[in-house]
Amino acid sequence: MQFPPEWTFADVANLEAYQYSRMEDRKPGMEIIVHFLDGKAGDFRIVLGGASIVSMKFDGSKIFGPRFEGYTFLLEQWPSEIFIRHNMASSAWFDGELAIRSNRLTVFTPDGQPDEEDSVLALFTADKRTVVGASLRWAVVVGDDCRPALMLQSLPLAENSLTAKPPLRGDAPPIISLGSVTLACVMFDGGVAAGPVPIIACLEEERPAFVGDPLSAHRELQRIMGIFGQPEYLLSFKDAAAFVKKPKPGLRDFPFKRRAPSPTPPPAAKKPKTQETKPGSFLYRNFQLFA
Repeated sequence: MQFPPEWTFADVANLEAYQYSRMEDRKPGMEIIVHFLDGKAGDFRIVLGGASIVSMKFDGSKIFGPRFEGYTFLLEQWPSEIFIRHNMASSAWFDGELAIRSNRLTVFTPDGQPDEEDSVLALFTADKRTVVGASLRWAVVVGDDCRPALMLQSLPLAENSLTAKPPLRGDAPPIISLGSVTLACVMFDGGVAAGPVPIIACLEEERPAFVGDPLSAHRELQRIMGIFGQPEYLLSFKDAAAFVKKPKPGLRDFPFKRRAPSPTPPPAAKKPKTQETKPGSFLYRNFQLFA
């Protein structure tokens, strides 16, 4: 869709009350609603929905270490039940061990059978010299196809320890990817604007001014598009374990950010016509005299 689009407006004062509107989508999808006041972008929220469950299956050793080699974990969740934090692109972290104990994570033994005996729980205390823990979360990222994707992310640190470290709380730290799925959404065409087309929440009397000033709207939306990044990946458990001891912000790309389009220049003023003279002549009023 070209910029500016035909904007969709919402009469929503509380962003938390907004519900995903494209329920006809069978695949998981997303919308982003942005609150505008006096022409300025304020709070925003990514809302997920769709008529299919998101399913992620991964090897336990990726997040808990070699001790869990062979154990497979499965997380299934309706998109509408995933709450992306306000003004961010990720959910809150949740603890991996607690997710196992509450059956939020389904566990399969090395022979592929459901772990009905909860044998995996013994691995958390098998070696008291080594603390085992991991945290998981959902995040909306930019996929390799330059479209929004819902990714299950993890770091090898228990949730209470992880959230005590400020660099790990936000969207930016390097992460372990456990899988992702592309999200259906209405997109800009990638010219002067890229990324998902937002839904605008503003007062009805402010809508004409918003529509009439596309340059200001573009400028304000670039801050919002700056949350959609391609994360830095930790490719091994060993690297991830070393990282959480001394965390730092990751190196991310932001493919949806664009420069503001140049305003349309005014038409060039026409140069006044001048009368040509022949060599050896001069002009005097409207007469041409020859030497």
